[in-house]
Amino acid sequence: MGDRGWDPFKTFKLSEEERELIDRRRKTRDKFRAEYRKLYSDPRRPHILDHNFMRWYAYRNNQSALHQLTKKSVIGGFKYSIFPIIVAYNVLSYAFEKKEEDIMSGKLTWRQRVRGEGCLGAGF
Repeated sequence: MGDRGWDPFKTFKLSEEERELIDRRRKTRDKFRAEYRKLYSDPRRPHILDHNFMRWYAYRNNQSALHQLTKKSVIGGFKYSIFPIIVAYNVLSYAFEKKEEDIMSGKLTWRQRVRGEGCLGAGF
């Protein structure tokens, strides 16, 4: 084993100033938590205003109003809605045409058509 580039005992060793700062932050956090619990558990309170919750709630209820058409959103709309429909339509229409052509030319017997054997449009 070689020398370590860092010593974990020195890395996590805190000075007195840092410990005091951490303790002060902990006390402040506990004070705010106690105040919040006191406000939240008060039966006479109308409501507690939480700005983050209100922002999330407003965005959730106004998504369609806040939606802006951009080049990226239009491309995404085509990519995930219109393009798959066009591809599926083309594939299925080709399958139906091929099946009809095979039926008319006599390549598919009645039994194969009923069972869906040997044709692209099987099961449709």
